[in-house]
Amino acid sequence: AGWNFTAGFPVDYTFFKGPNNATDWVTSARLIQSYELEVNKTDTAGYVSTTYFDSNTQAIKQGYYSSITQAWLWKRHAGFDVVAYKGDSQSNRRVNHSLGKIPEMIWVKNTDTARDWVVYHKGLNGGTNPQNYYLVLNSNSAEASTQYIWSQYPPTTTQFEVDATGVVNDNNE
Repeated sequence: AGWNFTAGFPVDYTFFKGPNNATDWVTSARLIQSYELEVNKTDTAGYVSTTYFDSNTQAIKQGYYSSITQAWLWKRHAGFDVVAYKGDSQSNRRVNHSLGKIPEMIWVKNTDTARDWVVYHKGLNGGTNPQNYYLVLNSNSAEASTQYIWSQYPPTTTQFEVDATGVVNDNNE
């Protein structure tokens, strides 16, 4: 059985989840067509032929959980973007985005190696130098301080920076 989740807009990113059960939070994006990640795990992206974006307004997940499965769908627009980049292990690596405004939250996941999901949020450290802090999405740990995730430079209206650490910028990953 398959589930077609249809929106009235172009679907660029989605979560699938069976509510009220212990299933994983599965996510995929049009840019990584047929690859999935589990937000609650460090696993690498896995190819799954049953997840795909077959039209401009649908995300399809075949054989997934049950009839109560839910999906949350987003489109790339002024308040949301999806970016895929290949790491280069260089400090102060600039990554372009198309928000046209300063991102308030950024999630980064190395899809080639089992690593944590790291999160920037404008409110980290009480909003003072939040680029020097991060959260781990797949953990319930408190915010942590480091200069080796976001290069200590705040995001701009066109870019965010990552440092030379493997969790966000490993060479060729």
